[in-house]
Amino acid sequence: MAVDWIQNQWKGTCSYAINIDTKAVLLAIANKHSTHPLAADIRRKIIEIRTTTKITFHWIRGHTGLRGNDRADYLAKIVASYNPNITYDAILVSRGKQLLEDYYTQIWDSTYTNSGKPPTPNLSFPPYTTESPFPSGQTTSSHNS
Repeated sequence: MAVDWIQNQWKGTCSYAINIDTKAVLLAIANKHSTHPLAADIRRKIIEIRTTTKITFHWIRGHTGLRGNDRADYLAKIVASYNPNITYDAILVSRGKQLLEDYYTQIWDSTYTNSGKPPTPNLSFPPYTTESPFPSGQTTSSHNS
């Protein structure tokens, strides 16, 4: 990662420009509320070195023949092929919600398939009564009659 390389240089006060061809990456890095582990790691590292090093990020158009960008894409594909199953210790809330929905839908479907009828939720309601909840003779009204 470019920020790791910059962090390892420690050549005193320096300035670096990092070109990125994906707007989503720039937005994730810029958004301090983004929980993506790589974006959070980049922000943390920038904070660590910001007193001696200035780093700016720039969006560039991808696949336009920029030699450095084409080389970076090539190297990224090679690295990705080594470890296709990257695991993170945090996930997006929206992804967590989707996983929970999928999990409980699978349980529901399995119960339905095995029993032939949908599962009955275990809910308890107070008994139904026709009696008024108000004391005898007392009513409510929004009118001043």
